Amino acid sequence: MSVRILLLIVCLNLSGCSWITKFAISNKTDNDLAISITVKTYNHAKTKEVICPIIKWPKLELSNDNLWYFNTGHWVEFPRNRQVVDSLNCIIEFDLKSGESVVIANAGTYTGSQEGEEVIDVLKLKIEQQDKSATYKGVELLESFEKVDDTLYVLSIVKI
Repeated sequence: MSVRILLLIVCLNLSGCSWITKFAISNKTDNDLAISITVKTYNHAKTKEVICPIIKWPKLELSNDNLWYFNTGHWVEFPRNRQVVDSLNCIIEFDLKSGESVVIANAGTYTGSQEGEEVIDVLKLKIEQQDKSATYKGVELLESFEKVDDTLYVLSIVKI
């Protein structure tokens, strides 16, 4: 009996530590931003087929109510008619309007994500505005996001 209770406590602790961390871009400029995200492909375990996760996961989340900063904002699915997906190169492109925020990636905790397709490896992020652009890769990409809390990191674009 005590073994079952101990097992239940361990399971509850592990499941209580699992969450999804969102990585969002927030457009704080007065103009639209052109965003391009290059995502890492992976090989299917059994078939060895090269898979681009954005084909199964073009679920960008959008918010325009600025409450996102306290992680209480209302996130909705980014309209598909505003997205261009290049499945061969594993790139997704869209315009982010002034005042909008978009979740570009999710990462599971050490206990993992419930659905594997919720976790995406972003290789490159390119942001363009008129005649200016900024590109982030690797560690520079990770360091560009500011931690809001354990479930939200934000890259606020004030100017390029």
